[in-house]
Formats: sequence, C-alpha cells, structure tokens
Amino acid sequence: MPSQPETAPQSPRLKAIAIAAFIVGGIVYGALRDEDGVLHVFKERTRLQELTRSVEDLRSRNQELRAKIKALREDPRAVEKLAREDLGLSKAGEIVFILESEPPAANLTETPQKHVQ
Repeated sequence: MPSQPETAPQSPRLKAIAIAAFIVGGIVYGALRDEDGVLHVFKERTRLQELTRSVEDLRSRNQELRAKIKALREDPRAVEKLAREDLGLSKAGEIVFILESEPPAANLTETPQKHVQ
C-alpha cells in the first residue's frame, strides 16, 4: 500500500489559515476605509485642531476690535487720531503736508548700457 503524503492533513489547516487571513484582511480594510474608520478619525482630528486654532485667532481679533470700539466710544483722542490718519482731516487753522516717497535709489545709480546694432 502506498503511503499517503504528509501534506494531506495540512491542507484543511492551510485553508483555515487562508480564510482567517482573508477575514482579518477584510476587517482591517473596513476599519481603515470606512467612514467611521481610523483614517477618517485621524483626518477629523486634524480638522478639529485647525478649527480650534481658527476659533482662537478669531477670538483674539474680536478682543482687539472690542478694545478699539471701546476706545473710540470713550476716548476723544482715539477718534481724533483715526480722523487724522485714516481720513486725512485736520483741525481749523492747521496745514496738512502730504509727503510722497521717492523712487528707489537703485534706479538712479544704474549705469546706462550701450546698445549694439
């Protein structure tokens, strides 16, 4: 009688391992690619951090604007400063000088180049 090869009993074992690996692979893939999966959670956590920073920046800006509003309501010098700087207004009898900036010095120091024909 010929003896049976020893690989025959391992065949059901290999099938079970292959099926288990396929199932585990499917679970891992589903956990990573699903809407509620791990990748989605990481993306949303990053988005939450960005939004938190944005909210903090906006709160800080609101605080600055509230302080400016309060100064404009309560301090006449703040109103005067705003009128002078932003609107170009002056008191009666004052003369306003508007100075224009000069062109950059680099253009003045360049040497003319000869044109070859």
